Amino acid sequence: MQLFVLDKNIQRSFHAKVQFKKIFIAHSYKFRTDIDVLRTALWFDCLKSHLNVISAYGVRNSVVPKHINENQYNPFQEIKWAKYQTGKHTPTKRVAELAESVVPNSRVILDHVLWRILKAPTPTPQMIKSYLSQLNSDVKGVLYTNQMGRLRRKKVDSQLYKALERVSSLDALAALILLLREGEENKFKFRSLIHSIYNTCLIVFSIELYSKYNDYIYSIFYDRVFSRLDDEIYDLKNWDNQFAEKLIMLNSLCEKLANKVGFDESQPKPRSKYLQKLLDGDYGLPIADALAPNWV
Repeated sequence: MQLFVLDKNIQRSFHAKVQFKKIFIAHSYKFRTDIDVLRTALWFDCLKSHLNVISAYGVRNSVVPKHINENQYNPFQEIKWAKYQTGKHTPTKRVAELAESVVPNSRVILDHVLWRILKAPTPTPQMIKSYLSQLNSDVKGVLYTNQMGRLRRKKVDSQLYKALERVSSLDALAALILLLREGEENKFKFRSLIHSIYNTCLIVFSIELYSKYNDYIYSIFYDRVFSRLDDEIYDLKNWDNQFAEKLIMLNSLCEKLANKVGFDESQPKPRSKYLQKLLDGDYGLPIADALAPNWV
């Protein structure tokens, strides 16, 4: 005997919602990119580190207000937080805002302009202008000069690349890639620019937050930046092995330098500063050539 039967209209409505959800999920997976996986996983690791917890459940309990945990309990939400950890699900704006209120600046990693730049293979001049406006003041100070109260772009040359390389941040890396995108239309050859992008990748991604994603990070940069260059000029096929090896070398040198000079290697700014000095040969160690990519 059937004790409970849904009204046919309700059944049709329920069926339509289920079908819509299936289609929505399928499309959300379709449009999620390798970059979305990386930025979400990095964001989650940043939360775990700052909250000093070891599980997705611990992060959720720290980020989601207690009254929501108690009064709006939903077991599927816990599943979502576990998926954030592996980058399989991208957080909504509301979840990102909740996390930002608990861990300030965590959203910078999730929504950084660098990820949008990497996703845009051929940005328009308007897009480039918009991306540049979103970079921080340190990078804008390198890119622009103030002439009679108006900001003007500086001349693009190897000195500009080197100045951005010295900043060594996600913003500096974003700026270098934008310069590369601008020049691709004119088929310029940019060995010094590629060298600066490579060095900046080494310095930025050598910190602990990125360490377990090094291979994944390189594959993204290879697919979206380096693979678009001329194989006859750049020895691209071996760069993935070089990148991992040189990160290990750089981290080892950074640890020794931190002990000798006395700086906190866990802090990105002093770390970038001293690693750049190492690359410039300021400590008498000729490592710039050893860490440089092998050109054809």
